[in-house]
Amino acid sequence: MGTLINQTAAMEQEQALERATQLLAATGEATPDLVAAVDTRLTLLHCNYPYASQFASVFGQTPTPGDNLLELLEDFPNERRLIERLWQRAFDRGGFVVEMPLAQQNRDLPVHEFHYQRITNSHGETLGAVQVGRNIDNQVQHAGSSEYHTRHDPVTGLMNRREFIARLLRTLEQKTHRESCDSLLYLDLDDFERFNDIAGSGTCDRYLRELAGNLGVRVRQRDALARLSGDTFALLIENCPEAKARDIAQSILELIRNFVFDWQGQKLSTTASGGLLIMEGDKPRDPEELLSQAADLCHTAKTSGRNRIHAANALTEALDDTVTTQRLEQIRQALAQGELVLEYQTLKPVASATWGDHIEILCRVPGGDDNAPVLHPDEFLPVAERFDLAKRLDRQVIRQTLQWLNGHRLLEPRLKYCGFNLSLASVLDDSFADFMEAELARSPFAPECFCVEIREAHATQYPDDVSVLCDALHRVGCRVALDGAGASVESYRLAARLPVDIIKLDRQMMDHLEDDPVQQVMVEALHRIAEAAGKDTVATFIENDDALRKARTLGIHFGQGFRLSRPQPLDALTPAAVDLTTGRIGG
Repeated sequence: MGTLINQTAAMEQEQALERATQLLAATGEATPDLVAAVDTRLTLLHCNYPYASQFASVFGQTPTPGDNLLELLEDFPNERRLIERLWQRAFDRGGFVVEMPLAQQNRDLPVHEFHYQRITNSHGETLGAVQVGRNIDNQVQHAGSSEYHTRHDPVTGLMNRREFIARLLRTLEQKTHRESCDSLLYLDLDDFERFNDIAGSGTCDRYLRELAGNLGVRVRQRDALARLSGDTFALLIENCPEAKARDIAQSILELIRNFVFDWQGQKLSTTASGGLLIMEGDKPRDPEELLSQAADLCHTAKTSGRNRIHAANALTEALDDTVTTQRLEQIRQALAQGELVLEYQTLKPVASATWGDHIEILCRVPGGDDNAPVLHPDEFLPVAERFDLAKRLDRQVIRQTLQWLNGHRLLEPRLKYCGFNLSLASVLDDSFADFMEAELARSPFAPECFCVEIREAHATQYPDDVSVLCDALHRVGCRVALDGAGASVESYRLAARLPVDIIKLDRQMMDHLEDDPVQQVMVEALHRIAEAAGKDTVATFIENDDALRKARTLGIHFGQGFRLSRPQPLDALTPAAVDLTTGRIGG
């Protein structure tokens, strides 16, 4: 008795990898460029003599096929992390270009333009990647001073990558108090390679020079504009509010879209995609890590349709690529299967009795098939925002909740409030109100049962957009809550003027409420303004009896927090089963 195992696929993959390695070997020996190829474990499949020679001179070891790059670089942890990140990006994205020396720590090394390209088999499976590095030191020579050429791009005259990294590092190291945050805009021109096919590299350089001149006029004098490589630019926007930084990014995108270059009777024009990284509060101190996060946002903007900006806050603790990839896969799998983990937390009346269930829906991302842990919002939201998935998550939470409620119609007379938190992506989405209307049209529950909760920070940054959204949701029949009220000086004006129905107090308003007279005056003032405008108030994060008593004394309408109720699985809201002569209902 025996077992037959079909090894065809494995043999084909091995043969494809062998053919690619042979082709690389022949190509590598015919060029002075640095050529190397690795498999997905970063084991060298091939490296030519120029690559091996320079690697040996920098790291003291001569690499040969079969060596693992991570093992070779054990004594160089910073270079090891950077090289691992670059190869992983090639596996994930397919191809990209970066200008840098072979080792970042050695400033005397020549600058190379490294082209990374993924290697796949006939089934589209990733086998590895190849790297080709061309020495571009001669291209960055300047006729005047050597100091100038080390700092500036020879084609555009803008700051080059090396100088931009140094400038970004100086900004990160500044100890002075800043009135506002810094932002990093990463720009990549869309379909720029077709210009080279149409007009050649010389015309492309002229296009980039003129475009750079236009960009230089548009940016603020204090900010730093650089050409990183090829058709990629970066802008450091210093000491600028987030809303203003977003306006600057959009204006640059508009400038690129409207810029037209005449060539032999043809008008060359294109658009750009951008990643805007908001660097507020605690942030990574590594410029390369910040650039990598901004580049990921730019890549998301490209895959989402191009000619757009995708923005997110810098990750406080930069996740390594493995963790990010794992969490991203969990989110995508949960969205594809429509299986988010839903919980609810009850809002309970504080000042007077009110009948019915008042709940806020909470979301978790399941672990998936690999038994990964369930992700909580502080773990999955940064990744979702970084890869433009927050809007899809919002819609899936709403859709999945309504589907669950449709299966429990006995809740229909009891449910008085069901709140959903909304991301900024959904707040700025013109089609969100239409989505809500379509979903609620299929539900037996009254639209006024449902409430969309918008963060005060988003309402402060985009008051006009939020007002338009509120009006649209009111036409649908939904209510709107201002969440996190009291976090800024704008709170009192927003509570009075913004067309919302409910004011939910920010956590900092509730801290030490029971023993801080000033805090009590602020909460009472906000509550009275809301009440005069016909709006209900909710005190959040009520954690003890003293806070509950003080909220009741101040007349707050509803309370929320662990003292009143803890989050529970949505299934726990199921009505109790009742046996009747006609059969069982509920349960």
